Amino acid sequence: MISRSFFTRFTGIITAVILFLPVFPAAGASVATILSRQYVTNTVHIAGGNYTTPYIITTPNTEYILDRDISANGTAIAIRASKVVLNLNGNTITYNQTTPGEGVTVDTYNLSDIAITNGSIIQGAALSEGDVYGAGNNPVKTKGVTRLQIAGIHARYGGRDVGGFKLLAYVSIIEDNILEDGWTNGTLKNRMQGVDSIVCATGVGSTCNVIRNNTIINARQRGITAFDQDLVYGNNITINSLATNSYGIFGYKAQNVKVYDNQITARGEHPIGIGFVSAGTNNIEIYNNKIDAQTTRIGDEYGGSAACFNTATPCGNYAVGFRTTWGGNNINFHNNTIMIHTDATYQGSYSPTAQKVLVNGKGRGLMVAVNAGESSKFNNNTITVLDKDGKGQAFGIACTGGNVGNMSFEGNTVTSNILNVALSDEYGDCAGYPLFIKNTFIKVDNYPAYATIGAGLNGYWEGTGRFISNAYQGGAAENKLGMNFQYPNKNKSVIFGRLMKGVGRDASGTLLPNTGINIYSGNNVLQTQATTGADGTAQFMVYDYELKNNSGLTQSATPITAAFRPHVVELHNPANGQTLFKSNPDSSATAWDALTSTGIYTLGDSSYGSVTITTSAGAFVPPAMDTAAPNVAISSPVNASTLSGLVNVSVTANDNVAVTKVELYVNGVLQATDPAPGPYSFSWNSALVTNGSYSLLARAYDAVGNVGESALITIKVNNPLPDTTPPTVSLTAPANNSTVAGKITVVATAADTGGVKRVEFYQDGIMLAVLNTAPYTYSLDTTTLANGSHVLMAKAFDMAGNQSQVFNTVRVNNMVANSITPTVSITAPAPNAVLSGTVTIAAVASNNEEVVKMMFYLNGTLLGTVTKAPYSYNLDTKRYWNYPSCTLTVKAYDAAGNLGQSATITVSVNNYKTLPTAVITSPVNGAAVSAATTVNVSATDNVAVTRVDLYINGKLFAAKTAVPYSFSWPTASYSLGVNTLAA
Repeated sequence: MISRSFFTRFTGIITAVILFLPVFPAAGASVATILSRQYVTNTVHIAGGNYTTPYIITTPNTEYILDRDISANGTAIAIRASKVVLNLNGNTITYNQTTPGEGVTVDTYNLSDIAITNGSIIQGAALSEGDVYGAGNNPVKTKGVTRLQIAGIHARYGGRDVGGFKLLAYVSIIEDNILEDGWTNGTLKNRMQGVDSIVCATGVGSTCNVIRNNTIINARQRGITAFDQDLVYGNNITINSLATNSYGIFGYKAQNVKVYDNQITARGEHPIGIGFVSAGTNNIEIYNNKIDAQTTRIGDEYGGSAACFNTATPCGNYAVGFRTTWGGNNINFHNNTIMIHTDATYQGSYSPTAQKVLVNGKGRGLMVAVNAGESSKFNNNTITVLDKDGKGQAFGIACTGGNVGNMSFEGNTVTSNILNVALSDEYGDCAGYPLFIKNTFIKVDNYPAYATIGAGLNGYWEGTGRFISNAYQGGAAENKLGMNFQYPNKNKSVIFGRLMKGVGRDASGTLLPNTGINIYSGNNVLQTQATTGADGTAQFMVYDYELKNNSGLTQSATPITAAFRPHVVELHNPANGQTLFKSNPDSSATAWDALTSTGIYTLGDSSYGSVTITTSAGAFVPPAMDTAAPNVAISSPVNASTLSGLVNVSVTANDNVAVTKVELYVNGVLQATDPAPGPYSFSWNSALVTNGSYSLLARAYDAVGNVGESALITIKVNNPLPDTTPPTVSLTAPANNSTVAGKITVVATAADTGGVKRVEFYQDGIMLAVLNTAPYTYSLDTTTLANGSHVLMAKAFDMAGNQSQVFNTVRVNNMVANSITPTVSITAPAPNAVLSGTVTIAAVASNNEEVVKMMFYLNGTLLGTVTKAPYSYNLDTKRYWNYPSCTLTVKAYDAAGNLGQSATITVSVNNYKTLPTAVITSPVNGAAVSAATTVNVSATDNVAVTRVDLYINGKLFAAKTAVPYSFSWPTASYSLGVNTLAA
């Protein structure tokens, strides 16, 4: 019995990813043998810390061991030597903190035998972008390396167009790693080139690489890209597709590749489990893989138009289990399990912006086509493609893309509630008459849109196929057709028939090995051929009837039915190929080719031999319809237990055929899904809910939708109140407002009742280091900083995420070369002063450093040197008699020897007591003046006259300091009478 809930699941993908991830193996727990270690003869320890330039590995035959975490501005480590093991020793490399760079790079060609192992590589805060090939700022990136091994690495990256392991490697092993892609929204620069989590490009004909047992989380486009002769197995891959043509595992024109035992969960814009595409693809074997896919987004390419944001016309692309289009020869796709979910009105998002939008999520289990001359087969797969409500497009097998090659589908179980087989769809033709033989087609639900065999895009493209001895269950049937036969010039032809078994004997009854058996239709057209084996037995196909439209010449909704009975059997001599005999047509109701139940017919010619036909022995006996629900039980926690924090929920499930997935419900709400195979486990964070009682229920599903439910488990959640108290933190060194120089140790202390998770050090807002355990110290080279004030910060985090921080300001004062000259000026005496006796010469100087001496000069001759302030010199002018003109200069020196010099001033020296003489030369004494008059004075001195004052009537009228000493006297402002003048 099929539960309705089977068709309404997977509506909470984001919650499932965040809260209830299935338990993955931990990185670093690798069982890999590091092959290049056999060459190691030396050991070098890498100190770790903050790197402004990459650490360079140049010594071969050496194991480099990282002693503590690295925080790198750009690239952290560059390997430039062969026969090297880089052992991260459980530590973390955080790269691309401020500038572009890789975590670990092999940036030299033609190296060999390199291993990178055991630690974490995380893209830093800069989150720089990659290029259109997904290259740049990768956790690991290499040039050509022979025998590269990457094992036990946990890589996390998130810059736009940044991939994971971007490798050019030969004969290499990539194993037991975890890669997390953190880019959850946006666009790709070039979706045709792609962003890969692991790409190990080797070129045509190269020796194989092995990519195994890796866990890839949320690949934005492609998980693993395979090249010639690669082995890809045991990987667990989830896709969060942000562009069209996103694959869990992908190959382009690849040859001689095996892909097996992988588990792929694909979501997003255009998620595809596995794809090998294009002419040139050859000899690919794909088996035992489990694929679960659903379209949950739209993007720019198929969904960016305005109409797509109208709820009446949602857009969306196909989710696909396996895809081969545009060619593929010798593809053997067998024993895989595919689950596709479709929903025409899925509540999804727009990839570039994360805007909420309805998504028309369509799906194909197989999307396959091969070219003329190519052959591929798809056998024993379990394919389930189910639509949520019967309004979407859910195709089990889609033959599409211009197929004209030879494809066979045998022993598959195909379940759908919309369409089991699409003979063409909107992607193109299916013109090559693919063979569907001994498959089981199962219908579930009862939606009006259902058909067993049909064609997409309203049947526009050609659609051909041969259906031989298939089983039809749950209402599926040969006559449940969704074909449109009306299009002109479009060949529509569906042939139905059976398998039969024949045994050839000669006239004496001896078995005839290697004998040809030909089957002709009633109009003598050769239909099928077979050859007997060593026991004379052959299995052959008999075509019963055809539904067609005469290659589009008959344009009717009702197809033409062409019956092929009665058939004729012909035996050929194995030695010369000549006909032994040819049976006569038998149009009776009991003819051998009309039998629908067990029967034996012997046809022959007594002269040449016979063929005995067993109608049931060659026919396909389909499996019984599976109606048994899986058995499921919650093994832990136990009923009535009291729990807190992260709760590990373990579930056991089994089925008469196979369990495809297990779901966990809390209080009846779906929380997470764990796809097959088991063991089935979930991690539930009870701290995210309020304290109280909760019921746990598990549901298990098989391939046809049978659902089994566990007994309810009731638990009590009792978490302590959330910790909202931040830790205490202090910076104990250097002290606040202290002056520092050279290399210093920054020391912090931190404490919290629940434990300190980490302490981060910052300088002027730039992260220096992250320390997870005490003591919390960091060595800072202040010579890399400018002199002056800088702010140091320590930030502490507790286990609950609370944080606190402390700041100290320090003054950096490192000695630097000084080339600045002092500035000097003379403050006394004034320029042009007349000096006598003892006079003080004073000067001042300024500089960025201390002035250590001043030197005083008279007429260029050193008077004396002063080494400390105040800078002055007492000059006894009597030693120099009388000088009418002298020069004074002062020079200043700083500690670095830089010289500064004052401007030169001129003074005079006069140590005699002779007075200057002054005579008024005009007007003459007693003269009468009545208008403005010029008064002229003649003055002399034994040294120099510095100023002449004119007095009128005993009061100072004016003064002159330079020759000629002439004064303009406005006599009109004086009263008539006698006025006296004196100089």
